Amino acid sequence: MQPPPLGDDRLTRILSLLVCPACRARLQRQGAQALQCTSCSASYPVRDGVPILLPASMQEPGVGSADADDPVSRHPYSPKALEIIQAHADGWVLDLGAGGKLQRWDNVIQVDVFRYPMTDVVATADCLAFRDNAFGAVISQAVFEHLQYPEAAAAEIRRVLQPGGVLRIDTAFLQPEHGYPHHFYNATETGLRHWFRDFDIEWSGVDSYQHPQWSLSWFLAVYLDRLPAQQADLLRQTPLGQVLQALLRAGEGSSQEADQHILAALDALPTHELRTLAAGVSIQGRNPAKSLDTAHIGAAEQGQATAAECMRLTRQLTAQRQQQQVLQDSLQRAHELKTIAMDRANYMAQWALFHVDLGNLPSMQLMARARFALGAVARLVLPPRWWQFLRAARSERQIPLPRGQFKSGAQEPVFTVVLIPEDANSFVKSFFALAHQTYPAWELLVLEYPDQTAAVRHVLHDLVRVDERVRALAVSGDGTAANLRQAHQHARGRYVINLPCGSLPAFRMMEVFYTVLQANPGARMVVADFERSVGEGGEAMRCYGTALETVPDAGVTGVGLALHVMPERQAPCADNTAGAELVHIPQVLFRQ
Repeated sequence: MQPPPLGDDRLTRILSLLVCPACRARLQRQGAQALQCTSCSASYPVRDGVPILLPASMQEPGVGSADADDPVSRHPYSPKALEIIQAHADGWVLDLGAGGKLQRWDNVIQVDVFRYPMTDVVATADCLAFRDNAFGAVISQAVFEHLQYPEAAAAEIRRVLQPGGVLRIDTAFLQPEHGYPHHFYNATETGLRHWFRDFDIEWSGVDSYQHPQWSLSWFLAVYLDRLPAQQADLLRQTPLGQVLQALLRAGEGSSQEADQHILAALDALPTHELRTLAAGVSIQGRNPAKSLDTAHIGAAEQGQATAAECMRLTRQLTAQRQQQQVLQDSLQRAHELKTIAMDRANYMAQWALFHVDLGNLPSMQLMARARFALGAVARLVLPPRWWQFLRAARSERQIPLPRGQFKSGAQEPVFTVVLIPEDANSFVKSFFALAHQTYPAWELLVLEYPDQTAAVRHVLHDLVRVDERVRALAVSGDGTAANLRQAHQHARGRYVINLPCGSLPAFRMMEVFYTVLQANPGARMVVADFERSVGEGGEAMRCYGTALETVPDAGVTGVGLALHVMPERQAPCADNTAGAELVHIPQVLFRQ
């Protein structure tokens, strides 16, 4: 099939190839901003000329950026892939998971789950929105390790590929965990052949750019990069043969004294880095109650359903699982908010009741009111040392707050969270949201300014005492920008998160940030989505937009927060996502 003339716009040229991802019927234009199914009437948005053809249960991931200095995001074509593209110049070639390529080929349709500058269609690999037999060739490079359902993707490729069409798949085997948002599989050659067992496989093996030397260099480079500087320098100066012999002797239980400094350096890899290079991973769980989902699988195994029916049931089950994930995310958000509320209530009730209006509290016994009131008054009038002594004397009443992770001689934090507290209530909530982070390598830098209330200062002194990750920094209060610049200069972490008072980071916020930063080492700013409650009903509005005010010449990479509010379904503006130094995370990582 020959592509239409180049005079038409890109969407017009490929429209005849597109189908509804729900029912696979033909799509037609519905104005300039949407496509509509001619059968089920489902409507799909078109953003900057790119159709978003995702399953109904999947949320649009958002915009991706392309960096000319980052070959991973560009996925440059291998020589074999270029030969296939040139050999099919008179027909269509599908590039599945094209990523952020900086060029566009006339006969190549670039598909990705993110909308990069050159993406033609946003779609998932296991639900391709193209008609049957649409392509003369399909290529996919460094994608299948990131697919949740690789066998379903292989079946979809077979559907859209013409009989006799050419297939070329490259995927990871011995590679560190990489990529965003997920790295699911590292496949052996046998595993890759199994995924594509329905094809006539003409060749499989290791190409020149997949030589083991690249795997070795990648592992060693990542390992040394993640080690503390002293241990990394020691290993760089040690011959590779000595390192290997020390590891072999350790595995045999016959280590020598000369091996100890090598093994100690290798063991210095931080705990939160182990997953990236682990020799294996494990899981332990418990079998929940059985559901009816197994009936579909049983019918397929017994040959009671056709291949098409099995695929339909598989997609239906996938959609149900995705919808279940949406509900689980909502439940997780509710759980996090409840946990923070309980921690805050316990803390405020026992040690800081003077922060709140007692008249608004539920009714309680007179003696309890008197005891709390006396404690509040004592804290206001007693010198801080006396108050701390009195409080320590009643240690059995204290709330067990999370203890610090960075004691003397321990590693430096990766993230510095800068907070300018405005009131005690939101300050306490923000702290407990940080205390429950799944990624522990952080510090909280709290700014003290002259006009702060006594309540805020009391909370700050409490938190500095019980958690060594909390530090106070006195500022003059000349302005927010000047204060943030001063805070960045005192930050110990590699990255700074400017956290507005009252914003609650999701418990996985730093873990997600860290994953994204490892995949984008050149990023200067990371922007995450923000969720806030609007109206009396507490409805959540998803917010996209620019990061917090940048601090020039701070000397430290910034991690920002999306604050500019837009309608829930509106995509981020191009100005907010363009540029090699800005990375957008299409997840809600903050809420208010």
